[in-house]
Amino acid sequence: MIVRHLSVCKGGQILGRWSKSWKTVPLQGNQTRRNCSSLDQTRNEERKYEEVRIPVPWGHIAGKWWGPKNKQPVLAMHGWLDNANSFDPLMKLMPSNFSLLSLDLPGHGLSSHYPAGIPHHLTEDIVSLRRIIKHFGWQKVSFLCHSMGSTYAFIYSAIYPKEVNKLVGLDILRPFEMTAEFYAKNGGNYIDKYIETIQNTREPPESTLEDFAKRQHEGSKKSISVESSRILMERGAYQSKSKPGLIGLRRDVRLKVTFLHNLPHEYLIELASRIRCEVYNIKAKGGMYYEKKSHYKQTIEVLKKVAKAMQYFEVDGTHHTHLNTPENVVDIVKDIFCDDIA
Repeated sequence: MIVRHLSVCKGGQILGRWSKSWKTVPLQGNQTRRNCSSLDQTRNEERKYEEVRIPVPWGHIAGKWWGPKNKQPVLAMHGWLDNANSFDPLMKLMPSNFSLLSLDLPGHGLSSHYPAGIPHHLTEDIVSLRRIIKHFGWQKVSFLCHSMGSTYAFIYSAIYPKEVNKLVGLDILRPFEMTAEFYAKNGGNYIDKYIETIQNTREPPESTLEDFAKRQHEGSKKSISVESSRILMERGAYQSKSKPGLIGLRRDVRLKVTFLHNLPHEYLIELASRIRCEVYNIKAKGGMYYEKKSHYKQTIEVLKKVAKAMQYFEVDGTHHTHLNTPENVVDIVKDIFCDDIA
């Protein structure tokens, strides 16, 4: 079941309700979307993606480029401790002429880790995102992102408001919230925890794919299915050199300290007020909130006033519904990116 909530464009224009058959949806003035039903709907099950390596000063950022290379792709970013494989199930349901570059964020998947001693902070990751966009020379970009990736796209859309066409957040839309009081009271403890983590934490011993998949399933509070965990492990793990049949985790252990990714609500509202692109939030009914729901709704209301378009959807599934049950979101994603599929 998919629920479409009332959404308002800039200027107060009301958007129509979403249904599984495409409806022409007014955006602004006389601008309208195309009907996607007439476009190429060939799926990607049998097609191969192309591996991409983008040079950065500390190594490279890896990615998977799905679809044609002769047109600019939609840029996809995964969630915390996931990787570029997060979008594989969804891409296998998308038309073959839809172009998407799914990234491994630094420290994830096949991407290089940051230099030793550097903590993972959202500023560094957004700088990395800027490097990628400049590397390709793209003047404007569109985002399809999940969780942590959505938070980066949200900030990027606010600080480069003229350089983003569309922002699609899967479950999460805005950065995670933290009060100024909490930061002042607990900041020192978290910094010490970070240093201790780097000095003492080791990844679990090498084990079987099934063991790691079950651990990730349980560790995510069953948000990630066991089958989806296997998909992520295909890219997020390495084959043991000394123990045939066993794998180990590639991820950067520094990612386990996430405190430095959170921002005060007032800051997030200011960022939202600067976003001008089309914004879409596909929220899972069994998804997650990292703030008061009233604060999340306030962000949506701000975006309705300032963004070119703001649409909010609710779909069945968990925080990882795009990975576990991509059929819950694929028709919405196809409609949003109708022009990019042409």
